[in-house]
Amino acid sequence: MAIIEGINLTKRFGGLVAVNELSFELNDREILSIIGPNGAGKTTLLNLISGVYYPDSGKLMYKGRDITKLGPDARCKMGIGRTFQILSPLPDLSVLENVMVGCLFGRGGKISISEARKEATKVLEFVELSEKADYGIESLTTLELKKLELARALATEPEILLLDEIMTGLAAHELDEFLPLVGRIREEGISIILIEHVMKVVKKVSDRVIVMDQGRKIAEGVYEDVAKNPEVVKAYLGEAYESLA
Repeated sequence: MAIIEGINLTKRFGGLVAVNELSFELNDREILSIIGPNGAGKTTLLNLISGVYYPDSGKLMYKGRDITKLGPDARCKMGIGRTFQILSPLPDLSVLENVMVGCLFGRGGKISISEARKEATKVLEFVELSEKADYGIESLTTLELKKLELARALATEPEILLLDEIMTGLAAHELDEFLPLVGRIREEGISIILIEHVMKVVKKVSDRVIVMDQGRKIAEGVYEDVAKNPEVVKAYLGEAYESLA
């Protein structure tokens, strides 16, 4: 049984159909990647899953429960966490305090400040950022800011983690450092939906891949099959990519 399922989700912005009758499902401990060209509707889909937007039609089921009309705070407390493309840590708080915010308002419910501090410390150790716990945000590198964004999401204790281009912009050696974290998150029992443009990442971590174009799902399957799909090659990967599948 799928842990979360979208059924014919549609979202319009005026005359633009950003997500067009798209259905998907995510299984327990699965990594599902969503790829497609810019403007395909990938982030809009994540916003529908996390509750930032409500669909104009269709519904979203989480562990058998209809959550289509629930807000993002309720979904977070139920176990749906996410990162954002634009990193927006709280600038007046330390690295540790930024993660504590997630602990205080996530799935764990009401906990004390001291308990949140302990939990946040554990999360920073998990993402290998504990040595920067007391630093200010301005001192962090791009890689460290990405790790902090991940830590803030993990601090909410998600069962499903939505990663929106979390590795985009990292250099090759930084990717090699960050990438193992995704596998370790799955080992913790967390299911992942990943939006990513770095095909090396998608190929390495994905159990399944969904390809979107102009709001529609144009392909779904394992990476090797999707990368050879003629419609995918035409819409997104490009003919030169065909040999890399």
